[in-house]
Amino acid sequence: MGCELGLGERTAASSAAQDRMILLSPDAVEDIERVRSFLDKDNPDAARRALASIWTAIERLQEFPELGMPTADADIRQIVVRFGASGYIVRYASLPDGTILITRVWHGREARI
Repeated sequence: MGCELGLGERTAASSAAQDRMILLSPDAVEDIERVRSFLDKDNPDAARRALASIWTAIERLQEFPELGMPTADADIRQIVVRFGASGYIVRYASLPDGTILITRVWHGREARI
């Protein structure tokens, strides 16, 4: 019996997507560490699952860099990573060389200034 696309089969990413790098800004690195530390205190499993969801969403940007919604800054887009009753916001920029720069990551209910 043949296998239908989407049912356990994965297609190869385009060569442009394979060449696209993902970089994290220093702020994004701090953000991810803050998220991990916060969740890890009470629920290490939730911390692992949240970070896995965030990384999976970020990796999708390699193939679909225009996936996110535009923001007030024309150079920055954002994706919402659903997790539990809320989710995480990942802001990023597509650089001229095709690199994806993750600029910030935070929880949707987090107070931001």
